[in-house]
Amino acid sequence: MNYPRIPKVDQDQYTYEKDLEARRTIETPFTQRIAYNASNMPEYIGASAPGGNVTSSVWQIKKLFYSGNFVTASLYVSGSSEFAYVWDDRATYNYE
Repeated sequence: MNYPRIPKVDQDQYTYEKDLEARRTIETPFTQRIAYNASNMPEYIGASAPGGNVTSSVWQIKKLFYSGNFVTASLYVSGSSEFAYVWDDRATYNYE
């Protein structure tokens, strides 16, 4: 994708920074939940729109897998990052 070059003011003369891209980022607030395993390490991380009910299909859930104290994988429910899962059912899903 080609983005317009952004002007840089240089002693009242406009010049362009070479290969500088401009992008707009929109921050969206989320409700976040974290469930811990028996070792008190984060095991599940979930996000939903603000106020998401834990029994509604509005959650994006991922599970962290460990080797000792190190995270070796972070996988979503069925490999999908969609906001379509129930937080309270997180332990029953397959993570890919």
